[in-house]
Amino acid sequence: MTDNVSSELREVERQVDNEFLKNALMSEPFAQAAWHFFAHFEDHFARQYVHAPDDELHYHALADNLINHSRWALKWLSSTCPPSNRKPPAYDDALYSHAMQLSELAMDYGPFTAAYTYASRGLVSLFLEDSRIRTSGPMIDDAQYEAYDHALMNKADSSVLDGFDPSFMEEVHKSLRVRGHSFDYSLNPKIVQRAVESLGPTIDARFSLPDDWTFAMFTLDDFRRVARVLFALSLIHFSSRLSAALVGCPGNGIARALLLMESNELLDRLTRYSGIKRSTIIEIVQMLTYGSSGQKNADPALQPLIKLSASFIAISPNLLMNSSIERNLSVLLNRLPAERGGYTALSNTKEQAMISRLKAELSGLSFRFWSGCITRWATASEVDLAIICDDERRGLVLELKAFTAPADPREVCERSEEIEKGISQIRTRKAAFAAAPQFLFYALGIDDTYTVSWAVVSETSIGAPYVQDLTIPVVNARHLIKRFRKDGTLAGISSWLENRSYLPQEGVHYRRIPREVRVGKWILDWYFFEVLADDYISQ
Repeated sequence: MTDNVSSELREVERQVDNEFLKNALMSEPFAQAAWHFFAHFEDHFARQYVHAPDDELHYHALADNLINHSRWALKWLSSTCPPSNRKPPAYDDALYSHAMQLSELAMDYGPFTAAYTYASRGLVSLFLEDSRIRTSGPMIDDAQYEAYDHALMNKADSSVLDGFDPSFMEEVHKSLRVRGHSFDYSLNPKIVQRAVESLGPTIDARFSLPDDWTFAMFTLDDFRRVARVLFALSLIHFSSRLSAALVGCPGNGIARALLLMESNELLDRLTRYSGIKRSTIIEIVQMLTYGSSGQKNADPALQPLIKLSASFIAISPNLLMNSSIERNLSVLLNRLPAERGGYTALSNTKEQAMISRLKAELSGLSFRFWSGCITRWATASEVDLAIICDDERRGLVLELKAFTAPADPREVCERSEEIEKGISQIRTRKAAFAAAPQFLFYALGIDDTYTVSWAVVSETSIGAPYVQDLTIPVVNARHLIKRFRKDGTLAGISSWLENRSYLPQEGVHYRRIPREVRVGKWILDWYFFEVLADDYISQ
């Protein structure tokens, strides 16, 4: 196959890929290096809550950015640092400084990986001018669809620190003791149970898959019960750190930035607090441990339990609390050979769940619904969902896509192929309808006085610009539901879809700002988004 990237640019890529080796953390034991990286990670959130606790928009952007770039830093550390001994990590100013530099490098490295991934697929063109890489191409020239996904997915989960009853923390705070640069607090089943109950609505809102799904090692209900405890432990620890900082703990309590436990202690606590049998806890902890289960391209967002050594496991509270945990579980299960087949079979029901949710959300409006197969259509005969309004004499035929949201450029391309398939299916159905409309009329109980519109609805991403068809709109499901609640008519919704009014407007809802990204001596022309509308999808 022909490489879309020149040999000169491939050499630049090699140098960029190896830049991390210059960081002094690479010669430190893994426990010390990883601990300091995540201590720096946690400091971003501690400062956010101290200085701008009500800035939810900045908080979401901060969490998204930090979680995304942590994968590179931890990959470098785990592949390079020597193993660690049993001694727990201790804070060191010099190592913290190196961690800060590594974090900055990882942030800048991300755009380089995006540029090269898209360039390898012919979606971005790279031009080398001295030490600068110029960029152009479909993924650069039309940012509207990426901005749409960015706006919708950043609003998908509220912070676990929002909307819970903090009264359970009173007992924790009473037990708080600051000792030198460190602090301690009481942790017992009663406190954890109250935390789980208080956080319940916020955490449960992150789960949509059926409780009775059973995998090779556990049920989805087992996983959720363990996840609730992990969220509670993380919240208790982070809140205790903030309280310790307020009463003068040096360094804002950075000496205990991470929740650090011996492996057996974590297993014991999860067993005691969740009520799940220990053998199941062991399986779930093993799966969630960074780099386990043969994950060569491990990601701490997917596996947030960091095994610093044979004895200690670290949890970065804000990495865990700000994760889309069900989405991450879905991605992880698809990477595990023992689970992939079962998950694929079960995930076929996700579209049915999406149909049920759309019907439930629109049940208060004067619509009828139909799903089924139009056998006289030779191809693409299955209609996921049709919404009919007899008063308006209108119908809206939807193709539904329920896949996990993309987390990196490679996944953006893969999910875009799914959207392209959905667009093709709608295109085929429109052609069949134009040739023989009576079959759809009969199925929907309508006639030729009705106006029929068409669209693809995605639970997550609407795909990259290069797969779009200007005659077939693709919209996010949550956005569509919000619009139905605001408008309530099929005529209004159809016009909104067909005119692409759902897409954000540059200069109104977002701004794409050119950005120079530097790794070593190499400079990449890239960009980032600035959100101009706080709640775009409600407008």
